[in-house]
Amino acid sequence: MGKQKKLPGQRIYSSARRKVLFSFVSMLGFSLPLTDFWWVPVRFVTRIFSTRLRMKSENAAVHVMPLGDSITYGTGSSYNNGYRVPLWYLLVDAGILIVRFVGSQTSGEHFFPERANEGHPGWRIDQIANDIALWLIQYRPDILLLHIGTNDIGQAYELEDAAVRLGQLIDQINALFPMTTLLVAQIIPRADDPFKNQQTQVYNMALPDLVQERALQGLPVQLVDMYDVVSIHNLADELHPNDTGYRKMAQVWYNALLPLLTQTYGWKASATGTAVSGTWNTPDGNSICSRSLGVPWNQVFHGDVNASDYSVQVDAQLVRMGTSSAFPKYGLYACYKDYKNFVVACLDQKNHVFVTNACIEGNWLHWQETILPDNVDMFQYHTLGVEKQGDFFIFFLDGLLQHMRVCPIANGQIGLITDDTEANFRNMMVQ
Repeated sequence: MGKQKKLPGQRIYSSARRKVLFSFVSMLGFSLPLTDFWWVPVRFVTRIFSTRLRMKSENAAVHVMPLGDSITYGTGSSYNNGYRVPLWYLLVDAGILIVRFVGSQTSGEHFFPERANEGHPGWRIDQIANDIALWLIQYRPDILLLHIGTNDIGQAYELEDAAVRLGQLIDQINALFPMTTLLVAQIIPRADDPFKNQQTQVYNMALPDLVQERALQGLPVQLVDMYDVVSIHNLADELHPNDTGYRKMAQVWYNALLPLLTQTYGWKASATGTAVSGTWNTPDGNSICSRSLGVPWNQVFHGDVNASDYSVQVDAQLVRMGTSSAFPKYGLYACYKDYKNFVVACLDQKNHVFVTNACIEGNWLHWQETILPDNVDMFQYHTLGVEKQGDFFIFFLDGLLQHMRVCPIANGQIGLITDDTEANFRNMMVQ
């Protein structure tokens, strides 16, 4: 689904106005259908979630964008590949074969297939910020490896505001692509000028608080330390690492990437009072597949989520339908307390609708549905999302608001469900 223009009469809700809307609708005590708002783009309150459709040509690939200046480009290394070659081999040796480097730049010898990057020799933070939106839209990275600031110091460019500019760049990236994880580096030392190396240290000292402040807000950002790992004895010249220095940088990136690339979700194939039909398998820690053809309500649970307020989203893709159900479905348990109390959000290919409902003390509320546009292809991945505050639920599809409902369930688990359907799920996020 492409980006839709705001239509006449449509209203875009800010975070503050949505909080007021939460309070108002909760007082009403009934479901509020908002099917007329299909094309209204709405950001998740917790800024970690994406408002874009996450489709990839390679379903298993994780797109990593090395971002920065000539050090990211690879200047100083024997083959101009920088840290990317040793990093890639570290990942391969660990059995991680899903990483693809992306970017508009190509540097390094042809023997190494992963030459793409976004390293721009001589560039400062502000210059990266000027073009970052174009690169993000074009390459849609899952993870950014950001090492920038060396040229701000080298050019003595408004040094008192260098860390502020970096924070603004992080915020700019997060505003455009909230699900992209940023690994932000304290930059390496330099040997060209002792005073400039002192300025490098001052700049680096500002980064931990800058990153922590945003991490506490829910932004997917993490700090890594390159300064204390790469020494001036690991420089090819007075500024750029040699092969040893780049290998050290690669190890730092690898240590930060490994938990992200091997994350598992603790799927549990049962829950109290619930029968499980069909089969589930987990090709990797990021994805899970269900097959329930001919049998109903195949379900699996994330577990360890028992809060009254949270947000959850997952990418879902239809593989095929069975023939035994009038309403074959696949989707998300927005909240599961027990087999008599739960909330669901699903896609139904047979009827081409997005549907939500809740079962309260064994009694179903009413099915609420949105008819999908003809160009919505359910055999592609689509993002189901739910925000929960107490017993008030907001349902999204591909970041666009679908339904608001009051369902009196205080807390429960997150889960996935299929009904006479085979489906794939990936990129589950709970906040």
